[in-house]
Amino acid sequence: MRTRFLILMVCVALLTLLLVSCSLGRGEVSRLTATPTKTLRPVFTSTATPTATALPTYTPIPTETPVPPTDTSAPTEPPLPTESPIPPTEAPPTNTPIPPTDTPAPPTNTPRPRSTSTPVPPANTPKPQVDFRVVEQRLMSKAENEAQRHQIMIRVTNAAGNPLSGVVVWDPNHPDQEAVSGTKPEPYHAEYLFWDYEAYQLEVKGASSEKTKVLSTDVHKILKEDLITAGYCTDVASCNPDELVQHFSWFVTFQRTH
Repeated sequence: MRTRFLILMVCVALLTLLLVSCSLGRGEVSRLTATPTKTLRPVFTSTATPTATALPTYTPIPTETPVPPTDTSAPTEPPLPTESPIPPTEAPPTNTPIPPTDTPAPPTNTPRPRSTSTPVPPANTPKPQVDFRVVEQRLMSKAENEAQRHQIMIRVTNAAGNPLSGVVVWDPNHPDQEAVSGTKPEPYHAEYLFWDYEAYQLEVKGASSEKTKVLSTDVHKILKEDLITAGYCTDVASCNPDELVQHFSWFVTFQRTH
């Protein structure tokens, strides 16, 4: 840029010298003769016109200078620290609600044990639905019944398991036969005989009592599961009632509920 400017200055200086020399020469020539001055004018006008147009053509070049300052705007990137105020805003609200949540916890635990203790006693009340319940009804095993007895060995106890005497056991469908506890030696202190092959269901007479399942000395009226448990059969397939021709006996225990 400086060289161009110097060249322009030199050109301007030369032009000014030419103009001055021409003006001086014009004065001297005018003194001698007026005719030769007309020939010099076109030479002066032709050189002066291009110099005036050349000056504005170089002026737009310095507009390139604002390009470097645009690069200085790059440091506008440090808006990153603006994200720092986010964590401090979250910290204070989280710390404040923690202490109030701990305070209501202890009062909620106190009423719970009081409510659970109350319903326990009423749960025990509905248990004595009957005065006597059947706690044993077992077919006498094959080894125990070698003599092929046909009877029901009976035992009656209180709630603690101690024997009760004078309790009558019977089957309402066979009212002519009864068994009274305490009339036979322990542990089974009552006896009910099978005088036929009927099915019997015993209970305690004169009280609310559970009934036994069907008890009989007839093998056809005995469940195969009972025969297998007592050792008369090994499985259901081998339990053929027609092959088991003998008498059968039972053990029965009644227990008072209260």
